[in-house]
Amino acid sequence: MRSLQVQRILLVLPSEDVGGTELHTAALAHALQQQGMEAILSCDPALSGRLRPSFPDLNFHEAPVSWIAKDGAAAASAAQAAEVATLLEALRPDAVVLALPWPNFGLGALRAVAEARLPLMVVSHLAPASGRLSGMDAMPWPLTQAGLAWIAVSEPVARRTEQLFDMPPGILRVIPNGVDLPPAPPLGEEARLRAALRAELDVAPETPVALFAGRLEEAKGADRLPEIAAAFHAACGGVVACAGRGSWRVRLSGLGKGPLRLLGYRQDVDRLLLASDALLLPSRIEGLPLIYLEAAMRRRPVVASHAALACFGPLAAERALLVPDDDLPGYARMLEQAVWREPSAQVRAVVEEAWYQASTHDRAAMYEAYLSALRGLCALSPA
Repeated sequence: MRSLQVQRILLVLPSEDVGGTELHTAALAHALQQQGMEAILSCDPALSGRLRPSFPDLNFHEAPVSWIAKDGAAAASAAQAAEVATLLEALRPDAVVLALPWPNFGLGALRAVAEARLPLMVVSHLAPASGRLSGMDAMPWPLTQAGLAWIAVSEPVARRTEQLFDMPPGILRVIPNGVDLPPAPPLGEEARLRAALRAELDVAPETPVALFAGRLEEAKGADRLPEIAAAFHAACGGVVACAGRGSWRVRLSGLGKGPLRLLGYRQDVDRLLLASDALLLPSRIEGLPLIYLEAAMRRRPVVASHAALACFGPLAAERALLVPDDDLPGYARMLEQAVWREPSAQVRAVVEEAWYQASTHDRAAMYEAYLSALRGLCALSPA
């Protein structure tokens, strides 16, 4: 990537937990840092503590910038705006990147950066298909102007974000997520990891394992996991290994030692993918899931809801084994096909197409697109 003409970039992450949005933002900050930029990632202290092990060299600036709406949207926006204004005064960035895990989570930050007249890139990672969100009816500042660039990780997220913010169609530029092509594992490593995971799960060495990796929330389909796991076990003796945490953790933990096995929050998802037979994505809403791309790069079949891969439109059926969103037994049937020792022609074709799509737009291409957008943003920004 070529160098950027500005030196200090502040990335604001108004999240409370770690998921794809947060890992994407931290990785973008690291990529800018690798290009000689001074990239500063500002987030809540709890969030930085969870990200630091994966990004030990990243420059974190802890501040309470998350969206806390317990006292209403107006109070949340005012508090966030005050925190971000303080950050801008203290850090004096040349430009700001605001990551949106949900469209209204950065309303206060938007206002503070607009008032400071700094170049701002807003990255929308997820957006609902319909409805209004609290606080979005009271935005007096312009949302389309020089010095303000809007990015989305997929076409559906772009169009939904435009509708929510009442912006003209086509304002958001789509930069698809990308991941690195992983190195080939050492000889025997995959077999070792498979055996280790099954020992951890306390199942027989030959047991089929489907991996769920993500937040344990209804948006990710966490409530669907028990029935899917039970049907998968009945079909072929398989189990679902679940890596993540969230509001459904306690309820799922109460099920005892059945075909759904909870692993907790994990930072070795790459190893879990190598040790598993398939990835399960029963989400109700997604942007462009990083975990899908990671699985595709490792040639693991993906069983997903239509909603999980809406980013691909009609091409999704060529890149995953799709299931109607609420057809819980259907997930088990597809998982059974995905874990066959001798995969069918359909499964092989889906795996190869997914790998091709993921490898065509990798992490390097994604970073170059973001850097290009930042260059254009700063060039157009008013003095």
